[in-house]
Amino acid sequence: MSSRNSIQIAGMAAALLLTGSGFFGVFLQLEAGLASGSSLLFQLLLASEGLFAVSASLFLMLFFRSTPSPEVYFFILAIQACSFGALRPLIDALISTGSSYMLPALLTRAFYFGRFLFIISLFFSGLFAAGLALQRRAIMLSTTFFVSFIFAAIIPVDISSYTRLLLFSVGAKESMFIGYFILSVLSVGNFLIAALHQGNRSHYLIALGVLLAIAGKQLIFLSGEPVQITAGLICLGAGTYFFGSRTHRIYLWL
Repeated sequence: MSSRNSIQIAGMAAALLLTGSGFFGVFLQLEAGLASGSSLLFQLLLASEGLFAVSASLFLMLFFRSTPSPEVYFFILAIQACSFGALRPLIDALISTGSSYMLPALLTRAFYFGRFLFIISLFFSGLFAAGLALQRRAIMLSTTFFVSFIFAAIIPVDISSYTRLLLFSVGAKESMFIGYFILSVLSVGNFLIAALHQGNRSHYLIALGVLLAIAGKQLIFLSGEPVQITAGLICLGAGTYFFGSRTHRIYLWL
């Protein structure tokens, strides 16, 4: 088994574990009588981000099983990173049932690790599409995990402030927003550069797909209503479709 497949399978296993943790959090709240009606739907939809991550990444892994494309490799990693979003119902369950703040604080850091991993993976996916040397994939993969871990480890977590996002409040929000926004623009821009450089219009639709995925992820992150989370999941799904179908079309002609 190649290292590429091994890492993707490990990512799938992690996504399944994170998704299961999210639904376990919903179960804990049901058992304690803390979730019902719209609140229950909200929790289920948050956990469903993990289901999306598992199903979409599995589809892409099978769809591109014979395509050693680094941009696909990093896009799949970004989709698998969405499974960290499923941790929020578990965090809320632990807080609501009077658990020690240490574990929810650690899970808050894990959630932000997933956000950093998502956007940095998309950025490197675009870099490879724009022409980065294939030999640098291992370096970029190590960099992706290392930078995401460092950022998640150093952000200040305020355990005295629990937010409507079902996370503890964190510091340096403005800096994180600026950095996330810049990487989002560069991620989309890389595919636009690829379209201009290679003269293939499919890259414009891939860029649209990446933009939809970023927008969907942000909608789910910021939303407090089931309708917004549903819209975010739809955007993520549409973005994955555009990326997968158009990238596949490009590689058919190679």
